[in-house]
Amino acid sequence: MRGTLIPSLLFLAIALGSAADELAALLPGGSVGTTDDALSTFINPSNLAFRKGFNACLSYGYRGRSKGEHVLAASIWGTGFGLQMIGGEEGFWRWTLSNGWRVIDRLSLGVAYSWFSSDDEEIDKLKIWDVGAAFRTRLLSIGLVLRNVNRPKLKGERINPVYEIGIGFRPGTDRLTLSMDLIRRRGEEGWRKVFAVEAIPVDGIALRVGAEGDGRFELTFSLNFSHFGVGSFNTFDSERELRDGIGLVYLSGPMMRSIFSRRREVLRVGSNAAEVLRRAMDDPGVVGAVLELDELSGGMGRLQELEGICRRFRSKGKKLFGYGVEISTGGYLIGSVCDELYIHPSGELKPVGLRAEQIFIKRLLERMGVEVEMVREGRYKSAPELFTRESSSPASREAEESLLDDLFDQLLEDISRNKGWGAEEVKRIIDGAPYTPSEAEEKGLVDGVIYRDQIEERVKKALGKVKLIDGSDYLRRRWAERSWAIPPKIALIKAEGVMVEGESYRDPISGLTLMGSRTICEALRKAREDRSIKAVVLRVDSGGGFVAAADDIWREVLLTKERKPVVVSMGDIAASGGYYIAAPADRIFAMPGTITGSIGVFSGLFSLKDFYRRIGVNKEILKRGENADLGSDSAELTPRKREAIAKQVREMYRSFLRK
Repeated sequence: MRGTLIPSLLFLAIALGSAADELAALLPGGSVGTTDDALSTFINPSNLAFRKGFNACLSYGYRGRSKGEHVLAASIWGTGFGLQMIGGEEGFWRWTLSNGWRVIDRLSLGVAYSWFSSDDEEIDKLKIWDVGAAFRTRLLSIGLVLRNVNRPKLKGERINPVYEIGIGFRPGTDRLTLSMDLIRRRGEEGWRKVFAVEAIPVDGIALRVGAEGDGRFELTFSLNFSHFGVGSFNTFDSERELRDGIGLVYLSGPMMRSIFSRRREVLRVGSNAAEVLRRAMDDPGVVGAVLELDELSGGMGRLQELEGICRRFRSKGKKLFGYGVEISTGGYLIGSVCDELYIHPSGELKPVGLRAEQIFIKRLLERMGVEVEMVREGRYKSAPELFTRESSSPASREAEESLLDDLFDQLLEDISRNKGWGAEEVKRIIDGAPYTPSEAEEKGLVDGVIYRDQIEERVKKALGKVKLIDGSDYLRRRWAERSWAIPPKIALIKAEGVMVEGESYRDPISGLTLMGSRTICEALRKAREDRSIKAVVLRVDSGGGFVAAADDIWREVLLTKERKPVVVSMGDIAASGGYYIAAPADRIFAMPGTITGSIGVFSGLFSLKDFYRRIGVNKEILKRGENADLGSDSAELTPRKREAIAKQVREMYRSFLRK
């Protein structure tokens, strides 16, 4: 809720005339409508549901009624624990367990149970239950608490319930909170009114003023340092005389933003570079990053995506350092956007350009006695040529040449922009590759030749005193949030690999990723039916696969689009079936280097009859029905079977075009 350590550490004082009497220590208070840190254990347990991660508060009373009284509160993921030392060393202890849970995103319920440790038997056997509820929007937070709901007996008299209502309002900013609490004990007339203003002028400093109508007021001041904070809480009477004083210490698992933080970090990133840099670019404590270029992978689309992220990272005033042993064309593309680029003394700089390789096995199949029949629709649907030709068809060659020309032009343009060189100069560099480390340094292609352990020295020379941390550790870091807004959930579904029916999996032998239609369809259904999810992003990185699998996914995308927005983000490739499943989306986004389209269908049969004969295998087929052996690897490929396949392919192609 509040964004310094224990959210804003600004507390609305129940202490100002609180009805908690002698059975509770003087708490550094809080509004039942706004407090959602560890002190919610005592104040309003339902607010614990809004706080993530661990946080704790220790208070030490040093003046007035609170002198000698201590309070410890801790909470983690909706569960709270509290201990109050009441009445000094000769007093008693009050223990509290609490829990808050969300009924829906904005509504929560909570319960707190307290028991006592005391030499006084009446107090020692006392048990108290409190219940609470809270409702929260971006600007408004309302809390309700019923204390002593079980009405326990003390000294022969039942303790009356106490009703508390708290309302908090933020006028367009989470740095300012206005709150009002109404408090009433059953049997008493009227409601006590407590008003408070909480302000966070800068990250790390929190101020609070609370007051009642009779002139009493309280002040809180706190300083926060990432995971630790200190503060003081003081109450004053109507004559402005200091009554009570409490010292405060705070701990937070999630890191708090603070002007007092001395954090200056440089992140080491590799294959996770895009995710890490995207998250860190607005973090003032991150001043740079080291990219391990050897760990980067992917095609032109993903490399361009990372390149754009790197440029935005640098635009925030942060520095990028690139390092690699074997720096490839893609690695050099990313290295070209870095402020400084280094290479290992035994490495190699090889921005040799782009290539496309195709393999043809027609003659091998003929020698093995394998007969192939392929039918395709779509002039540029060249995949069957693997089995049916000895070299590329004119259409296939045209498509490949066009793709290579376009991607190469993009490569020249991107490196030219990043380095400030002309496109012809970049082409000469590519044509002259590969380079030894000394050649690369001499030609100004890299900024130095160093070992990996020396990169830290270069970073500190450029940035001063910094700490290098692993990007994976940075991603695991949590931040304390003071905002009441509940960000809308967006489902990210990754549709990657060759499309097949069934479940998705990765082949452990080939390393091939298979996209199972059942897996993707189930993910889309869950996202569609989950009311908390407001939109779906389908990340497509696939060159296609089986038609039935693509058609099932297409259907689920269409159904999901009818309920909520669906946006497709294309990676390196979204061709054939990859484009098929993307087509129904509300919006489709691709990088300049994304390979997409390839609208077409093919199918075929293989006959191993002659192959079996050559290796001494005889296979007999008994059938009932003219085409019962369709699909058998020993059947003859008759004209009727060829027509059956062609008819099916034509129908699939027409369906593809319609969709």
